[in-house]
Amino acid sequence: NKTTGYGHVYQGRFKSFPVQDDNHFHTVCRYVERNALTAEIVRRAEDYRWGSLWNWCGGDSVIELPPWPVRRLPRWIERVNQPITKKEKDALQNCIKRGCPCGDEKWVQTTARTQGLEITLRPRGRPRKLAWNANLAPDTFFSSGGYRLVRRKMIFLAGSKCQSRKRSFFT
Repeated sequence: NKTTGYGHVYQGRFKSFPVQDDNHFHTVCRYVERNALTAEIVRRAEDYRWGSLWNWCGGDSVIELPPWPVRRLPRWIERVNQPITKKEKDALQNCIKRGCPCGDEKWVQTTARTQGLEITLRPRGRPRKLAWNANLAPDTFFSSGGYRLVRRKMIFLAGSKCQSRKRSFFT
């Protein structure tokens, strides 16, 4: 039996990521409950009959949703209908897309390390390849961007002149 169709069932794999605390949990839930409002399907989030906010507000629904692990914040409906900041949106979309932890930077780093999620924090794609030059010292490499890395110095090769700047992130 092959089925085809459109909608959330066919959009891809299930997404999950660790969330630090109640504040971040509420931010994630607010983002989710705003989906119909963001897509401009309704004027207010609680008007979307197939959303969890409709169900929570007492709308008739076939599905009974379990309670949240924490209480909703006061004036929750007003909060959901307020726009999400660009910073919040970008952070949440990154968590959804990459599966990285959602929280403060220090917590994210620690959680990623302990849960084996370090790869979700690295940039996508292959790292730049460094080419070794046999005519130079054994600890000298060239990157494809024209930089020569020597111990803790970065030297940009500009014709016959070399400009040197110390950088702590090169090893």
